[in-house]
Amino acid sequence: LEYNVRKSMGKNEPIADKFIASVRDRQDEMSAKYPLIWERTEFLNEMRFRIGSILMAQNHAHAGGKGKTFMYFFGKAFDESAVPDEPWLGACHACELTYALDNKDYPEGGFHDPQLMKNFSGAIVAFAKNGDPSLPNIPWPQYDSVNRNTMIIGRDASMYMESDPKKDQREMLLPIFYDYWINQ
Repeated sequence: LEYNVRKSMGKNEPIADKFIASVRDRQDEMSAKYPLIWERTEFLNEMRFRIGSILMAQNHAHAGGKGKTFMYFFGKAFDESAVPDEPWLGACHACELTYALDNKDYPEGGFHDPQLMKNFSGAIVAFAKNGDPSLPNIPWPQYDSVNRNTMIIGRDASMYMESDPKKDQREMLLPIFYDYWINQ
């Protein structure tokens, strides 16, 4: 990680270094092509988006209100041909919106997968209508802090359930998250 990001971790800098080392061990084709971008992105995605979302879902589920809690992890990356100036972009923040909103026109370049668009937008519509994103052929169990049921939308446009995805990353970075965001 860049020096200033690592140093901002203070006493947790060794945990950040351990996280980066663990991420290097799990590289795929894109991360191998762009290792510095991927390592920074993985760390910052966890710290700025995923852990906070997990805690919000966990707290919502524990609150016991009328609304049900569901979680997803979107991994369907932009096709490199759709974003030729940023081939490393991958599954970035908000790229699922084209699927959720059934927007076939964005981004240009036709990176979308028609079946995933049908399934994911169908799940969003089902959730809006009846509070449950399950589809007849794709069950979507509620999220809780024990099972941490999460719908995975894979790079290959698949949709499947997983219990506590990237558990090791969540557990490793949670102390940093609390120190960095909560205790400051």
